[in-house]
Amino acid sequence: MIFYTKLVGVTFSNENSGENRQYIIRSLYRHGELDEGAELTMKMDPENKFDDHAVAVFAPDGRQIGHLPKQQAYQIFENMKRGVKYRMYVSCVTGGEAGNAYGVNVKIEY
Repeated sequence: MIFYTKLVGVTFSNENSGENRQYIIRSLYRHGELDEGAELTMKMDPENKFDDHAVAVFAPDGRQIGHLPKQQAYQIFENMKRGVKYRMYVSCVTGGEAGNAYGVNVKIEY
């Protein structure tokens, strides 16, 4: 099964490093590391202060670039607890022109 979604939280800074996710996305995108098909990783984030079923998303270099939307995160989180394996890829990076924030659209397979 395949579905598509857009990452949320891409304009926040990472709590552990303070590094801004927009900076990470822009840098990786400009260097061709977030092109269509780049594989991303997902990790359950039960300590997230906004959602105890959060799923964090990480770039190929291991830095966090966002989260799954709450609607998809709950089911994916529960499935991951049961051992379901997912693969995630960049479908496109949006924005970035004229000072607009970057967005990351993804394709998820299981």
